[in-house]
Amino acid sequence: MTPMDGALRLRRAVPEDSATLWQFQQALIEFERVFDTRLRAEGIVYYDVDALMASDDSEVAVMERGGQIVASGYVQLRDVKPIYHHTQIGHVGFLYVTPAHRGQGLVQQLLNHFGEWARSRGVDTLELEVYAHNAAAVSAYERAGFEPTLTKMALKLSP
Repeated sequence: MTPMDGALRLRRAVPEDSATLWQFQQALIEFERVFDTRLRAEGIVYYDVDALMASDDSEVAVMERGGQIVASGYVQLRDVKPIYHHTQIGHVGFLYVTPAHRGQGLVQQLLNHFGEWARSRGVDTLELEVYAHNAAAVSAYERAGFEPTLTKMALKLSP
């Protein structure tokens, strides 16, 4: 049996996962550079994964196969503007799947887990951000039932 054989297992991330999660975060940043040319060349950190793992208001989950982490993500309770009927949402982020495991429904499994976690805390809505031109991700989220709600736009001003 090779390290990638065996069943997938979803579990809560632990501090010992930090090094792998750091590598995943950097891989995600590199992947997303094609969607946002404004990203700095180096020194980017999207998420404080250790703080997310330590917080009671968030859940960082990983999926592993054969003892190797192959996917990650988090959900975090966030307050919303008082214009909505709800007071909090579950903000989903850091959805990353290693290239060898893409297309196998891992994102859907993570989203299902995050939905259950959020519901157990009285939250009825998950939200996430995705680059509009990341067609594969947009498609995966739409298959999971997400709908576009607000488009963020940017205009680079000339000096």
